[in-house]
Amino acid sequence: MSETAITGLVDPLPWHSSQWADIFKRLNNDALPHALLLRGAEGLGKAHFAHYLALSLLCREKGPDNAPCGHCRGCELNRAASHPDLLNIGIPEDKKVIGVDQIRALIDVMTLKPQYGQYKIVIISPADRLNHNAANSLLKTLEEPPGGTLLLLCSDQPAMLPATIRSRCQQLSFQRPEASLARQWLGQTLSEQAAEGKAEQPVSADELDVLLNMADGAPLKAARIAAADLNQSRQALFQGFERLVSGEANPSKIAEEWLKLGAKESLYWLYSWIIDMIRLSMASDPALIANVDIHKRLAAIAGQVNKKCLFLNLDKTGQALKLLDHPLNQQLMLENLLMGWCRKS
Repeated sequence: MSETAITGLVDPLPWHSSQWADIFKRLNNDALPHALLLRGAEGLGKAHFAHYLALSLLCREKGPDNAPCGHCRGCELNRAASHPDLLNIGIPEDKKVIGVDQIRALIDVMTLKPQYGQYKIVIISPADRLNHNAANSLLKTLEEPPGGTLLLLCSDQPAMLPATIRSRCQQLSFQRPEASLARQWLGQTLSEQAAEGKAEQPVSADELDVLLNMADGAPLKAARIAAADLNQSRQALFQGFERLVSGEANPSKIAEEWLKLGAKESLYWLYSWIIDMIRLSMASDPALIANVDIHKRLAAIAGQVNKKCLFLNLDKTGQALKLLDHPLNQQLMLENLLMGWCRKS
């Protein structure tokens, strides 16, 4: 569940004010680097920020706050997602990584001079999904960047990028916004979507809190959960988990159910449940848990499993998440993982 680059015209996100201040200071001092690594948790809008920055830099008539005007030739091309000086690189639909052919094509484009302005801009998201050859190919460009180019790398997991790439980028960090700001933005966004017929009726304040807790405080991730109705899927997954722990279902049956709902999504939820259970095992009412709406049900399971088992299953689930992008039998992997919950201790 990673961010992807956005096309068309967008508005800035309200929790990015400090990052914009940083960028505008660099621009005013003519100190914008040739490569920026935008780093932070999933759902904080790093790709959104990168795209808005590109819109600003490619706009010919931007205002005093560097906002794109929306009507110049550059903005018109961006609205149509056809600006020749802006290139988005992401994971192809039929692939799991960004390949070397994509980076080679990028390099060919970057050797050309900008057609409409000062910059030729490339957004790579998620940059941590570059395969080995693609990363090596990109490194050569970072070492000797063509003039007038700006590379914007977005990553939820920057540690997965080679150190040689990280060291050649200036870094811009993104943090979770304050709860009140996140709640306000999410509520307004879901209300607007409901008014446009793109979503169900606006959610309540309590439901907003549940969505944000599920998303670990990341507003865009919470909005995606709401849009995809992932909460309903999560409830189905958790009911299966409860049946497994109580002995009412076997690992093979639950693995089959989870596979239909998505192996990666299932493991993400399981990982968050285990973290919450560990917190609950240490304090009956911890200050922060992600799954607040199933607090009591998680506490009941945590009471049946000792801490050592919880930490062991957390490690196994984390390892399984890392292996999902490799060719393997996901049904068998889920079965082996879920077997650890059949043995209460």
